[in-house]
Amino acid sequence: LGFRQPFLTATRGTGIFHTLFHGYEPYTGDIELQESGALVALESGQVSSYALTNLQQRGIFIVKPGDAVYAGQVVGTHIREEELVINVCKAKQLTNFREKPSGLSDMLNASRELTLDDAIQFLGNDDLLEVTPESLRIRKKTLNHETRQRARRAQKA
Repeated sequence: LGFRQPFLTATRGTGIFHTLFHGYEPYTGDIELQESGALVALESGQVSSYALTNLQQRGIFIVKPGDAVYAGQVVGTHIREEELVINVCKAKQLTNFREKPSGLSDMLNASRELTLDDAIQFLGNDDLLEVTPESLRIRKKTLNHETRQRARRAQKA
């Protein structure tokens, strides 16, 4: 939907963007943007902060702890082009041993809030957008990961 949103995302909101009209130029082709892949939920359940803390180096999340997700739902973005299937519902293993709390491992980066424009711009060829009064959810057309892999292999062959 334009260059403004990718510019603000790339500069993390610190860039200055002027929209003063300068003139017309001949068409020079599409603007090359770095494509980012999707982080896709492996299973249905409730997002746990334990799983997000361990996975936050993989990318930027668009879900928060406590959100309900289902298999095939897009839960974030990462740098590479291909999709990465992750388990965001993994719970911490409970034991009878007391552990010393470590403050560094519990630091969770803030999730990204999607607007309708962001969600539409985020959509890929195999994505669908669910719009409800409470939320915006991006999901894959085929929810099952194995079925998506088989279809991708068949398309390449």
